[in-house]
Order: sequence, then structure tokens, then C-alpha cells
Amino acid sequence: MNFRQIADTVMAASDSNETEIVCVRQGESLTRFANNHIHQNVTETNYEITVRCVFGTRVGTAVSNDIRADSLRRLVKRAGELAKLQPENPEFKGLPGAVPVQSITAYDRNTATCTPAQRAAGVGIVCREAAAKAYTAAGSMTTGVSTLSVANSKGVFAEFESTIANASTVIMNGKASGWSHSSGWRLDAVDWEQMAKETLEKVRIGQRVVEIEPGPMPVILDPFATADLVGMLAYDGMSGLAFQEERSWMNGRTGEQLMSPEVTIFDDGIDTRGIPMPFDFEGQPKHRVAMVDHVVCGSPV
Repeated sequence: MNFRQIADTVMAASDSNETEIVCVRQGESLTRFANNHIHQNVTETNYEITVRCVFGTRVGTAVSNDIRADSLRRLVKRAGELAKLQPENPEFKGLPGAVPVQSITAYDRNTATCTPAQRAAGVGIVCREAAAKAYTAAGSMTTGVSTLSVANSKGVFAEFESTIANASTVIMNGKASGWSHSSGWRLDAVDWEQMAKETLEKVRIGQRVVEIEPGPMPVILDPFATADLVGMLAYDGMSGLAFQEERSWMNGRTGEQLMSPEVTIFDDGIDTRGIPMPFDFEGQPKHRVAMVDHVVCGSPV
């Protein structure tokens, strides 16, 4: 059953004022390794169907991974029943209408068709480099294809298919360890030789441990540490909901100078240098939003 059929089945079964369906279809393959050996290959294909039913300002949500017609009808009924049990929510302004979405490409055939043997070839590079120094390597590589589809009773209908290649490794020698990670929507975004080189260099540096007196000192952050910090800033308050509920670090700071003038943090769903997604989970088009723009606090997504 394709998404158009899924959406038509849901809409026909709904008696709510407004109805929305979000479908995430995902197929992922994972190769995992430890002690310089691959120990797991697994592939999973799954659906996640989320239905929202709206009566006035009351909203109910139900989730399933069963795309059979009878199950979809039961899912709609469940979401509708839950909506009727909810209190009125004056902040809910209704489902959005249809808006044109920019077409972008983030599908790589090489990623979509990547085999266990291809993943093993990359993993083997790290394992051999580690074993040559009597170190141990562990980690994983995932490749997959996903499709996000959104439709609602106000005319929204959007679909986007993309691929993902994601790999990480840690190398240890008993005294120190190093970690590296790489990801992108193209298979060649994962460079195992570079990851091995970078991780082994961290192990080498980590062995030169010296004792120092406590006190203030300059710190140079690894890019992955920086990514963790930015990720937590996003998790703790870059969304519109967090801002609306006044639990964001951005509340009351719009226009203030918060960071170094060299820092700009933005979200751009159509920038193919990252992991793009041209619309959100309500089917609304994404565009560049700067949360921090050359030191100044901007607006949430």
C-alpha cells in the first residue's frame, strides 16, 4: 500500500473536524563490530503511522506500524476517541494548510543498495589498522533509506525520500582511547581511512598524560565535543514549543549578544551539505532559521 492509499483510507474513516497522518517508512541495515571483528549484521524495515484527529481545539493522537486497511481504520477511531477525552486547548490553532515545498535531492543509490560486504570492507580498514598496533577497535555502520510522508484534511500532501550512511568507531589500547564519527546522505560521506587515522591519532595523544595543578586554562574542543554542546543547546530550547512554554535558553534573550561573533547556529532543511528534510512533520516547508547569528540571539525554529 503506497502513502496515497494509506492517506485516503485514513481520511475516509475519520469523522473528526480535521485529520492528519504522518508516515515514516524506514529500511536500515546495520553492521556492528568489536575486538577487531564483525559480530552482527541486521536489517530492519518498518512503518510508523501517526494519526491526529481534531475536534475543535481537542486533539488526539494514535500510533501504529500496521498499514493494513482495517488496522488504519481502527487507528483513526482510537485517535478520535482520545481527542474527545481531551480538554479544550486554546493555544491550538488548527492544522496548517497546504504550502508549496521546494524539491531537493538527498537520495543516493549507492547508499540505498549498500551490501553487508561493502560495509564490512570499510569496517575492515579500521580493524586492520587497530590490530597492526595491537589495539582493539569497535563500532558500527548503518546504511538505509527512509521516506517521510505527511497529509491532512486541509490539502497538505508531501513526501520525501532520503538515504543515510552513518558510522562510528572507538579504538582502545588499555591506556587511552579515541573516537570518530561520520555521516551523510551519500555513501562516500563515510571515509573509513580518515576515521582510522583520526582515531589512532587521538589514542596516541591520549597516552601523553601529565598532571597539572587545578585552575583556569584555555580548552580546545574536539569537533565532536562541539557537536554535543550544540546538540544539547538544540535539545534544551531551539524549538518553537520550548520557546512558547518558556523553558528555552532563548527566552528573553532575543537580540542579545550571547557568544563569540564568529558563532552562527542555524537550521536549514534544504541545505544538502547536512541531512536535509525540506518540510516538517506538519508538511510545512523549511527554510533557513538562525538561532544565533554572528553572536546575536535570533529566533527558535
